Amino acid sequence: DGNAWVPMDSGTTRDLEGVWGSSSSNVFAVGANGAILNYNGNAWVPMDSGTTEDLYDIWGNSSTSFFAVGDNGKILHYDGATWVAMKSGTSLGLNAVWGTSSSDVFAAGEMASVFHFNGSGWSNIGAFGTREWLQDIWGISGSDVLVVGERGSIRRYDGLAWTLIQEPGATGNAVTDLEFHRENPDIVYASTLNAGIYISPNLARSWLSLDAPEYSVFAISAG
Repeated sequence: DGNAWVPMDSGTTRDLEGVWGSSSSNVFAVGANGAILNYNGNAWVPMDSGTTEDLYDIWGNSSTSFFAVGDNGKILHYDGATWVAMKSGTSLGLNAVWGTSSSDVFAAGEMASVFHFNGSGWSNIGAFGTREWLQDIWGISGSDVLVVGERGSIRRYDGLAWTLIQEPGATGNAVTDLEFHRENPDIVYASTLNAGIYISPNLARSWLSLDAPEYSVFAISAG
């Protein structure tokens, strides 16, 4: 509420993996066995997702357009009334989804693969020849997108091609989440497994530790 964290009754015992909202009275959470919950300002209400696949992330750009992704290439779209399965064209697991509009959406996941939705269909726009899981995807436009991998790799998309900014490491210090500074998009924050939190002043070209404890941090948000 701006002052303190208060426990909420979700009404489920399923693991929840991702959350996104268009307002404080229209928030969605996704998780295990196809779980989707909607918070309407008063309570969390279960929704019929039409799937039992685990869902890992959700993103939306309005109160009537949300995308959720999960295991076995599962992608769902919410139109303000119902959730409908989309033809993803893949059976790979998808960990993350982000976009700039309902016709410019990116999804990333297993085997270092990235898929793009152009308003008509999904296509594979990134296959990097590794077995690395991509953990998150975020950007400031459809021609400036970053993906991060389970061994700390970072790749950048310019609308035409991908550039490897940081090689994957030999250990599992994954980058788990990315966030751009809202007033200066050159500044990027990254949370990691076992290595704390980092900041880049130059769009992920170099990184500085924020001297946070070397805990596993799974999500980050920046002002």
